[in-house]
Amino acid sequence: MRAAGQPIGNADVTLNKFLFSYRNTPQKATKRSPAELLFGRRLRSSLDMLIPDVRNTLSDTATRNKIQHDAHTRSREFLPGDRVWAYSEKIQKFVDACITRHTPRTGVWSYEVEMEGVIRRRHADQLRRRHYVPPTVTEMGDVTDSC
Repeated sequence: MRAAGQPIGNADVTLNKFLFSYRNTPQKATKRSPAELLFGRRLRSSLDMLIPDVRNTLSDTATRNKIQHDAHTRSREFLPGDRVWAYSEKIQKFVDACITRHTPRTGVWSYEVEMEGVIRRRHADQLRRRHYVPPTVTEMGDVTDSC
């Protein structure tokens, strides 16, 4: 330890620091350190504490990107009775429709809609929320805005 230039002060602490450095240094034969082989990960040294962790930086960036992305997405959740525009393959346009029920067994974003007098299954991507639904007048003169 004298030859390495280490002060002899406390031999146990000096020996522990040396062994930690040795066990954390990658070996030529395995290209991995003994500690990494034993624990399955690299041990954190005081040098690692000085260098910022790239994974945390990437995680923070990914979180910010997700928040920004989510702010620009439209809601794809509908309730039974909601009036929507549903895509019709027959005429290749969106037509007036009404959500009858959510069908999670066939897919998380799957809904049954009543459109063109028939109940069909549609994915939420094929549905658009209607912001204004004009009320309808029944035969008896009652005004209703349900499906």
